[in-house]
Amino acid sequence: MEQPCPLVAERNMLRAMVDAIPDLVFVKDTQGRFVVANMAVAQSFGLASPAELIGKSDFDFFPAETVMHIHEDEQAIVRSGQPHLDHQEPNNVLVGGKPRWFSTSKIPLFDAEGRVTALVGCCREMTAHRLYELDLERRNAELASLNAALSEAQKQLVRSEKMAALGSLVAGIAHELNTPIGIGVTAASTLHEQTQELLKEMEHEGLRRSVLNRYLFGVAEGTHLLLHALTSASNLVLSFKQVAVDQASSQRRCFDLRHALEDIVAMLGPLYKKMPFTLSLDLANGIVLDSYPGPLGQVVNNLISNALMHAFGGRCSGNMHLSTALLDAQHVEIRFSDDGVGIPEKNLARVFDPFFTTRLGQGGSGLGLHIAYNIVTDILGGNIDLQSEMDCGTTVIMKLPLIAPLCAARGA
Repeated sequence: MEQPCPLVAERNMLRAMVDAIPDLVFVKDTQGRFVVANMAVAQSFGLASPAELIGKSDFDFFPAETVMHIHEDEQAIVRSGQPHLDHQEPNNVLVGGKPRWFSTSKIPLFDAEGRVTALVGCCREMTAHRLYELDLERRNAELASLNAALSEAQKQLVRSEKMAALGSLVAGIAHELNTPIGIGVTAASTLHEQTQELLKEMEHEGLRRSVLNRYLFGVAEGTHLLLHALTSASNLVLSFKQVAVDQASSQRRCFDLRHALEDIVAMLGPLYKKMPFTLSLDLANGIVLDSYPGPLGQVVNNLISNALMHAFGGRCSGNMHLSTALLDAQHVEIRFSDDGVGIPEKNLARVFDPFFTTRLGQGGSGLGLHIAYNIVTDILGGNIDLQSEMDCGTTVIMKLPLIAPLCAARGA
């Protein structure tokens, strides 16, 4: 039996190997005509055999405008003698007419005199990878859009929460003013009636000493009640005015921490006045901050409101405590604590997260402590920590600089 020529056998083996490669492998002459091509190239052209490509160029199969850029790239390689490696581009001229992406490398072959005689090309299809990238880019864009919408919605909720706190402040001060104003109106009307009676008695019977003494005693008592009521109302209005201005404007100013916190607590009194809960103060004297009293008031408001909503569930009594202490020449510590039910350990890491609440649908928005955290860290330039143990209460510890960072003005 006649044995095949070793050269032919080697060529056939090489052909089989090249045809088995899934990448498009080809050789073109300097005019762009195929000299060698594997089966993958033929199939991409919709041909049954690579032999149908030999001696032909891309122009024999596709319109010139669709393959001209391929031809120009190959001619640039012929002229320069420089290879193009891992050149990624869309190619929709192959079978199906759908966009397909390839990573293409084309290397020039030289003769003995250094002239380019042919190009060896290898194209690895990257369509699936590129489509995945495009899909990922689309999804990332959608996610960014959703995140932007969520961020804007969150800002709207935070603004609503702040306005709700200010509304609660207005309602509380209105309620508190009712008592001194009511006392003042009663005292003034009583004085008016007593004066009218005195005038009548003077006209008909003359003024007796006993009547005058009784009238003067009534006037003294009435004016005392009236002065006390008006002073209380005036103090409430002054405190409310400063606190309301601070919360509405968030302007930076120098302020005495004790006085500011006392005003804030006075305004928040209606929140717990009719409840079986107390708030005690231990505020150090002489601590002056160059900071933002409005946002600080918002933090205290949120801490008290959060304690009233969560700390004393099912209890008939409870205590809250607010204290301040100077840590060093640059920092002050503010502590707010309660002796309530505490926070489960599994929730401690999430208490400052937005929208986290155990009272969803029961009045809890999940933004109170999140707003407090953002204000303390972003606007006031400090840090905030929370410690809690079940049935032993909760303590919030804030460390604030006496002088808030200047960059916080944007956040305020």
